[in-house]
Amino acid sequence: DRIMEAFGGAYHAACPGSGLASPDAAYVLAFSVIMLNTDLHKQRTDRQPRMTLEGFRRMNDATNDGEPMPAALLQHLFSVISADPLAITADAAAADQLPSVYWTKLAADASRPRARAGAGAAPTRAVARDVFALLWGPALAAAAAALEDPRAPAAGVRGALEALRRAARGAAPHAADEAVDAVVAALGGAAAAALHPSRRAVAAWGTGERGPASLSALSEVLATHGDLVRGPGWRAVVALLLRLHRAGLLPAGVLAADGDDEGGAAARLPRRASGGAGSGGAAAGGSLLSRALGSLIAIDGGTAAGAAGEREAAGVRAAADAVAAAGLPDVVADTKFLLADSLLELLQALAWGGGDLAALVASGEPTDSAELCLELLITVALRNRDRVTLIWPLVHEVLAAATSASQESNALVERAVLGLLRVCERLLPYKEETAEMLLKSLTLVVGLPAGVAWDLADRTAAELAALLRSSARYIRSEADWKTVCALVRLTSLRPEAAPAAFEALSVAVHDPRALSTRSFPPLLETCLHFVERYRAPSPDLALRFLEMVEALLVWLVGPAGPARGHAGGEGAGGGAGPGAAPGDNLATTTPGDAVAAAAATAAAAATAATPAEAPAAARVLELWQPGVAALAGGAARDPGSPALRDACLLALQRVLLASPPSVHDAGAWAGALGTLVLPLVASARREAAEGPKRGRPGAARSLRLAAAMLVKVLLAVVEILAAGPGFYALWSDSLSVLAECMSVPDEGVRDSVPENVKNMLLVLATNGVLVPGWRDAKGASLWDLTWGKAHAVSSGLNPGLLVAAGVVPGHQGSPRSPLGGAAVAAGSGGGGGDGGDAPAVVAAGEGTPAGEGTPTHARSPRAGARESSPGPAAAAAGSPQLAQEGATGTPEVVSPPTPGKPLASGGDATTPAAPDAVPPPSGVAETTGADPPQTSPGSDREEGSVEEADGEQASSGCKQS
Repeated sequence: DRIMEAFGGAYHAACPGSGLASPDAAYVLAFSVIMLNTDLHKQRTDRQPRMTLEGFRRMNDATNDGEPMPAALLQHLFSVISADPLAITADAAAADQLPSVYWTKLAADASRPRARAGAGAAPTRAVARDVFALLWGPALAAAAAALEDPRAPAAGVRGALEALRRAARGAAPHAADEAVDAVVAALGGAAAAALHPSRRAVAAWGTGERGPASLSALSEVLATHGDLVRGPGWRAVVALLLRLHRAGLLPAGVLAADGDDEGGAAARLPRRASGGAGSGGAAAGGSLLSRALGSLIAIDGGTAAGAAGEREAAGVRAAADAVAAAGLPDVVADTKFLLADSLLELLQALAWGGGDLAALVASGEPTDSAELCLELLITVALRNRDRVTLIWPLVHEVLAAATSASQESNALVERAVLGLLRVCERLLPYKEETAEMLLKSLTLVVGLPAGVAWDLADRTAAELAALLRSSARYIRSEADWKTVCALVRLTSLRPEAAPAAFEALSVAVHDPRALSTRSFPPLLETCLHFVERYRAPSPDLALRFLEMVEALLVWLVGPAGPARGHAGGEGAGGGAGPGAAPGDNLATTTPGDAVAAAAATAAAAATAATPAEAPAAARVLELWQPGVAALAGGAARDPGSPALRDACLLALQRVLLASPPSVHDAGAWAGALGTLVLPLVASARREAAEGPKRGRPGAARSLRLAAAMLVKVLLAVVEILAAGPGFYALWSDSLSVLAECMSVPDEGVRDSVPENVKNMLLVLATNGVLVPGWRDAKGASLWDLTWGKAHAVSSGLNPGLLVAAGVVPGHQGSPRSPLGGAAVAAGSGGGGGDGGDAPAVVAAGEGTPAGEGTPTHARSPRAGARESSPGPAAAAAGSPQLAQEGATGTPEVVSPPTPGKPLASGGDATTPAAPDAVPPPSGVAETTGADPPQTSPGSDREEGSVEEADGEQASSGCKQS
């Protein structure tokens, strides 16, 4: 209402001759007009007639301060409203939009005599815009014509250039992009008009007024108003850059991205297809007649020809100076400040400048222009790394066209491939979120024709290695890693490129920051692929990739891998915690409780993962199993290279021992042993048995390594396996396989296998696992099973071995071995050889230094075993009995000095003597090296019989029956 009241007052003051008596009359008439407009033009559902002129008059019969409104005014308003309804449109609502009535009134005022024209208001933004829109077209056409006229004087050229500069400045406040486009197109055309790829033309361009001045003005307009340049303007700029390149005047700096030096940019500048300023002769590019005349002039002219050459050289230098002063590299560098619309138009202009790439390559014409546009496109992408997600779809489209343009290698395809790798290398560390988008474009390289890929393999592999060195950690998805690994395999086919490709793979495998559950499968598959490829032709190279396979698997289960949250502490303790031996978890008051403790430990390890961690643990197992199976398969094969076969065995052993037992449950370990390790040992036994007949060198050594691996892995995971329902069968099969190894006619095997089994039994007994009453979850006697199977390996492996070593006491209160751990007296450690020459096996306690005896009556025998002995895993990984691998596969055994008199046959003061403390297993009689006594397991025996048998066994050693 206040607005309408203000309008009435303003109307009455502005139109004193309208016939309205007061501002109130104008106020009332304005409301009448709104009511008339609504009645005439509003959609109605009733059938009431609309207002007529007579009705409009009656409504305003007494609204002019009690008098009727002027009839002529009412009739005019009615006719105008009837023909043109009042409406507020978006254009009319714009702050800088002038209504048409403004220009109607302005035209009416202009038709009056000059003396009667009013002063008028000051020009507004809208007036300036409309006036500029009317004037810029003719003004620019006139300026462009002056620039194009070769007869125009220098002053006219300068005036035209100034007019174009002012036109650009006038267009900027009104965002008149069409006007700026026209200015840029006119300046670009004038700068390129007389520029041709000949030395004489370049010299003429450099000494003229029009070309250098137009280039300078163009650079100024682009630097100031580049945001308003659109398609036509950018196409003129691209055309000018191509002309400068053909003339040899384009500075290499236009191809320099952030961090590039001048040399690198100059190396990427395409080679010109024509002579240009650097081509040499003055008549280069001219006709045969002109070159002949030039030669005659050079011969006859003498001094005149030399002066002309100097003037030409001066003109070329002037042209180069003019281009350098224009700052074209800055124009490309400043594209990172362009608005999105202008930037996209620039990229489209570059794509336009390259032309139809497939048709260009098929025609056989020079591709230097297309190469330059491609390099400029890549440079602009690098300069605009913050907006790469905006511009990459267009860049990818051009790269795809370049890589598919030909079935043969050419410079255009090479620039596309190397440029793509360079962009990935530069942008991945800067913007991780762009990794998937950028690396997806690498599939263009994978899909190259075979011949093209072969020709570009060496440079592609070098760029790929550089990419992985700087950005491997930023490659996140498995699909991207598959693409990278496909490139490694593709480029490695060419021998010259293979070293760089292998380096790229090695960089990824040995960079912990690049490894994840997504990168692991493609990398492992690629390493195994190379192992298989080079097994026969180059075993040494296959060993290199075998080391990579091992490194991947060790990372998977190591502290830096995804299994770090499920390892249950350092080492192979299976939940014992840092510094705790596995045997500590089994320390109970009765021997039979050891199995229950082992089961509880394994169950706790299997359920240690939270619900969120359970999928991760399952994923680790899913990745671990194929890798271990591949190593076992490589060890089982006969590649013709014993060194490679043994390397597979040792790698498999290290991988299995590097896996903390609690990483996998009992079922996983049982599967690994039952389906991989045991068949591998059995296969090695068959190969060793047939080796002399079939000419298989090194088969016996491979068997010794396989048997030692089986023993070490069993020791490492026995606590986890003991909780599984199938442990009895697995333990039985393991000991049976070891017993079958004794049938191999090789002295080294017959020496090492019993020694390994003996050491395993001693360590198990030391840690309270192998004790009388040891049973599995179903109650089956593992004690009886162990000694029955061990007896098949060697008749010297019986319970008396434990008594002689001091691991199991002869009776309550009998003196214990002064070593504080498992000990076998010197002369009792034979393994199929001469018993007196074999070294003793010692598991020295932490609290008992070697050489210092501790009386056994000071502590209970079981407590001493718990406190002083390392666990099975520690014995497998770090004890002197089982850690070192010799040429025979037999662990090196270290004997600390034993104080006191060693155990001897016939009994001694230090020999345990408890006839009923260590019952022999069912069906296995203790032996002295002669015929075993015919005594049933449950029958009474004379006192001292066990002691005598044990003493004799200790002195005679573990001889094969």
